[in-house]
Amino acid sequence: MANFLELQDKIGYEFKQEKLLRQALTHSSFANEKHLRKHSDNERLEFLGDAVLEIVSSDFLYKAYPDKSEGDLTKLRASLVCEPTLAICTREMELGKYLFLGKGENLTGGRKALAVSTSPAASCCSTSCWPPCSCRRSC
Repeated sequence: MANFLELQDKIGYEFKQEKLLRQALTHSSFANEKHLRKHSDNERLEFLGDAVLEIVSSDFLYKAYPDKSEGDLTKLRASLVCEPTLAICTREMELGKYLFLGKGENLTGGRKALAVSTSPAASCCSTSCWPPCSCRRSC
């Protein structure tokens, strides 16, 4: 299935806990299909990852733009951590090929679907405490 070493090499980050990386890449459709234990998919990590992305990007913007107002910084942050930007990053990383998807989700194009592919980006972020890509595009 997923080649974790290849993914880590591609993003330039070595995850300390492979178990968390596996969870970050596990879609709920796979967990349900395989009857995995409760909360074994990436949804809770996505929740945490969204917060990590926000704090890391806030810190970066705060330091990089000392003369920007709070409102301007908020707009910049929103453009960095929005779903379309994460989708660009996940496509560049080819994150979809590393996902654990259920058969139905896979057959209906889940590997390329925007919502499916951005959730693991946030989930991976929560397991590493660092944004999963270096893309700086805005929405």
